[in-house]
Amino acid sequence: MLAWTDPRRGGAPPTAGDPGRIAGDRAGNPAGDRGAGGDVAMRWPKVALGEVCIVDWGNTSLTKSAYVVGGEYLAVSATGGDGRINHWEHKALTPVVSAIGAQCGKLFLPKEDFTAIKNTITLTPMRDKHDQESCCPLYLYHLLSSMQLPRRGAGQPFISKGDLQEFNIPLPPLEEQRRIAAVLDKAENIHSLLKAQNAVAESFMQSAFIDLFGNPKEEPRNSLFSVTTLGECCALFSGGTLPGGEENTGQEGGFLLLKVSDMNLPGNEERIKTSRLWASSPGAKSATCPAGSVVIPKRGGAIGTNKKRVVDRDAVLDPNLMAIAPGDQAITTEFLRGWFSFLDLSSITSGSSVPQLNKQDLLPLRIVVPPLQSQEGYKELAIRAIAMSDRLQKQSARSHALLAALQHKFLSGNHCE
Repeated sequence: MLAWTDPRRGGAPPTAGDPGRIAGDRAGNPAGDRGAGGDVAMRWPKVALGEVCIVDWGNTSLTKSAYVVGGEYLAVSATGGDGRINHWEHKALTPVVSAIGAQCGKLFLPKEDFTAIKNTITLTPMRDKHDQESCCPLYLYHLLSSMQLPRRGAGQPFISKGDLQEFNIPLPPLEEQRRIAAVLDKAENIHSLLKAQNAVAESFMQSAFIDLFGNPKEEPRNSLFSVTTLGECCALFSGGTLPGGEENTGQEGGFLLLKVSDMNLPGNEERIKTSRLWASSPGAKSATCPAGSVVIPKRGGAIGTNKKRVVDRDAVLDPNLMAIAPGDQAITTEFLRGWFSFLDLSSITSGSSVPQLNKQDLLPLRIVVPPLQSQEGYKELAIRAIAMSDRLQKQSARSHALLAALQHKFLSGNHCE
């Protein structure tokens, strides 16, 4: 029987549990049986996370104020690797859990030595006297990314260190963990590459916007450009109670009934083409926007996602959404969407405990409007970029589905060879 040790304590015994009870099963499957077709169904043992890992808080004395421009090492917060610092406390590929806030429960896997700061939990695999790790950190990352971790709290969710230590996970033999991790790593890398390509497409459109019209935050570069406000050149729709509707099964005409969650439906990544609900009649005038409007979240944590979508059909907005529509022939939808790509919605919110956007937050925003002919040139670029983005989003959705299928196949604890 092997005894796992804490690698951070120079080989001292671990502080939680005694994983020696599972070590004897490392080389095989203690509970395998025959599945359909003669395959061996892998009944992996369940162990508490604290039996195979040192579950510990990130450095609670450090906040983002400790970040150093040009620091030698990565700093990881509850939102991920978002800064640099001049010392490291954890080796690369040590999983980190976001312990509070909007990303509570999200896993990060730093690819370089790093320091985890306040509001994070680190998971350091224990090692035996032969320096063999108790579990593969890549397997642990993929496994926990596919599971719902125990959370507490409602308005501000958080994860308790104790709950995570007691959280049970399926643990196959170490070599099987490594094989699974390698397969999932390849699938995740494909998905990440497609997401990065889509980000490049968005960056290209911002660069094209600046090349044609200048930085929207600066003074106009051309005397033919006019300076106005969003309220003067656009119509704003504030959202309201949705009328009674029915399931959207692809009905023609009518109105999409939009909620914030509809912005995340497959196919709606750039332009809103569908919704879960549909109605044949409009809602309140102030909440019913025309096709070509830019839709944004206006209340709560969704504002922080900074999502903007162009709606392809007339739509009725729920109270958590707002829409901005070109108000006359002097501005195109594509130019308006391009202008919004430079706006951080969080920077104009009102409210304290619950951020929100109101019409008065957007109406006075300054906007430099170029001649319509110039906008038409940008429109052609935008249409091609959107088509490319749609293709990338479809490929990304397929790769995400593949990753989810592989996670289910390999991480269910009942994997058939």
